[in-house]
Amino acid sequence: LISRRFSLRSSSILELSPLSSELHNFYTLFGNKNQLLRLSPPPLLSSSSTTCQSKFQHRYLSSDIKRLGTDDPRMSQIVTHNGVVYISGQIDPTTDDIEGQTKNILDKIDLLLWEAGTNKSKLLTATLWLKHLNKDFQTVNKLWIDWVDSENKPVRATVEANMALPSLLVEIQVTAAL
Repeated sequence: LISRRFSLRSSSILELSPLSSELHNFYTLFGNKNQLLRLSPPPLLSSSSTTCQSKFQHRYLSSDIKRLGTDDPRMSQIVTHNGVVYISGQIDPTTDDIEGQTKNILDKIDLLLWEAGTNKSKLLTATLWLKHLNKDFQTVNKLWIDWVDSENKPVRATVEANMALPSLLVEIQVTAAL
């Protein structure tokens, strides 16, 4: 067998394995689950792989994406794909203190995870943006520790950032398994 690899993007590899002069089998290894997908009949392969990529996207990627909370013209609140739930960054403009904003955001996240069919025990990642890292980190960290499932903590990053509105002090974004 002869194998050649063509990169579609950093997280996927298209492998061409000629089994005979008449037939080619294409396999695509995608994602962390190491799902093996067979795409046949094979498209003609160009050096740019765009034909293969578009067939791959059409047959696989777009078929299992679900979007919830799409009222906002800029984004979805929840996107699920391949057993992973992506929650958009959550803010709370209803209160002006860090404790109130953080508690309200964590409550929103609980609700969005429930709507997606999962919960905080299945969190994979969390990113927290704080307007005033030195001033608010301890308060947010205490609230986070009280909220997160202590047996199933996600990986987490916390950074200082300018916010979209002057009144916002914190934004939190999470991903979770279904």
